[in-house]
Amino acid sequence: MRETSEDLSELQALLDASLSRSSSHLRSIISTESTLTAEQLTRILTGMCTLALSTVTAKGEPRISGVDGHFLHGKWHFGTARDAVKARHLAARPAV
Repeated sequence: MRETSEDLSELQALLDASLSRSSSHLRSIISTESTLTAEQLTRILTGMCTLALSTVTAKGEPRISGVDGHFLHGKWHFGTARDAVKARHLAARPAV
């Protein structure tokens, strides 16, 4: 675990805020007893993980491709080749 106490606090606040905004349907599936804390999550998300990265084309068409992700300091980090199509999509429309 490489997260600082500040990283863990920020991640926990994000997790708490996300759960508090969830729909009643989601809350019927996911209970607070089955959710992980930020500290528990960072102990599980170690090493490289394959992520499904979703971008959109200029026409708004969805594109999904794999990336090697690393969870570090409470955030996902990933890279791709500069000449990859997903790199062009990300440069033009960075929301993923």
